[in-house]
Amino acid sequence: MTLPQGPKGVYTISGKSEADPAKQRTLFLDQYSGKVLASYGWPQYGLLSKLVEEGIALHQGERFGLPNLLVALGTCLAVIGMAISGVVMWWRRRPTGKGLGAPRRAQDARTTRGVALIMLILGVAMPLAGISMLIVLTLDRLLIRRIAPLRRFFG
Repeated sequence: MTLPQGPKGVYTISGKSEADPAKQRTLFLDQYSGKVLASYGWPQYGLLSKLVEEGIALHQGERFGLPNLLVALGTCLAVIGMAISGVVMWWRRRPTGKGLGAPRRAQDARTTRGVALIMLILGVAMPLAGISMLIVLTLDRLLIRRIAPLRRFFG
């Protein structure tokens, strides 16, 4: 509930259902009479607003109860498992000499273009990941390729 701001302000009451975004409602009440001036809810939402609300409810595990929570838990455990197994696999196959042991660039130009296209699409779809990719690319071009010890370390 938000209190009126000034003599012409209204009370704003928002209700949210954690389990069902379609039950959300916002009421605007006259501060003197208590009369409902406007009611805004699911029917007034646009398609994008509805999709966002449903996505948030799914992401937070609120939509389908325990099955949704179990799927989210499984996804979380899988990501943790991939991070740990990736380090373990690299550790077992790491190079004996100095350096990070990153794989060499693909010799096939089509593969390189395909990977670049996938990275471009993901970078646009997920802007923070795209910014991270641009930072790494800039560091690679400006520092790593120009400084011999870094170039040897990163392969």
